[in-house]
Amino acid sequence: AGIDASHVDIIPAIGNGEEAGEEEEEEEEPKSLLQQHQEKMLSEKKKKKKKKKNKRKHKKKSKSSSSESESEDEEKVREKKLKEALKKEEEHQKKADHLLSLDERKRPYNSMYDNVAPTDEEMEAWRMKHRRTEDPMSHFT
Repeated sequence: AGIDASHVDIIPAIGNGEEAGEEEEEEEEPKSLLQQHQEKMLSEKKKKKKKKKNKRKHKKKSKSSSSESESEDEEKVREKKLKEALKKEEEHQKKADHLLSLDERKRPYNSMYDNVAPTDEEMEAWRMKHRRTEDPMSHFT
């Protein structure tokens, strides 16, 4: 008799599993606006993280396919820009020397001022041409 009773208790519990789950959801207290907002923000953060990861993976894959040809082209363009910047730096230095050779009264005020920010290539050209007196090995390079 005990075996039959145990089976009877198990069967209704299995059959009513869906109903029990529905009752639990209905019994939950309604969430406050703050809790709803926090859950929404967490889900959005997770979506953004997944999206970022997918973008990173996609970028890595695309770089490997044609990275060699792109890097060669970029190197050529960079070298060309650097050569142009070196020429500009030489011209700038010649102009500065010429202005310094003039008499102070005849020299124009703020004549070397340029309101355009220097590019990376121009900065590198300046570093290459600039003499560093504090570095004893600089003249060997």
